[in-house]
Amino acid sequence: MQYIQQPQAIEAKSFDIIGEIIRETRPDYQFASPLHEAIIKRVIHTTADFDWLDILWFSSDVLEQFCAALSRSSVIYTDTTMALSGINKNAAGKIRR
Repeated sequence: MQYIQQPQAIEAKSFDIIGEIIRETRPDYQFASPLHEAIIKRVIHTTADFDWLDILWFSSDVLEQFCAALSRSSVIYTDTTMALSGINKNAAGKIRR
């Protein structure tokens, strides 16, 4: 058996598996947008809990406000070190215009 050793490849495979499980167990589930899908799958990946498909809720414009805040180099407060660690600083920096 060959093991995947590259962290990015392991992560990509994990997300593929999450997508497969959602399609198999919840074939009618619809994400509100690609961004919602990315966030919910990240939460599932972090927690290994598919209940987030039903319990994670977003207010109508929160993601637009968040993206706008990132583009303005805003300060982001988190309530946990884990949340802070999960923010990809390089990716966040690319959002700035």
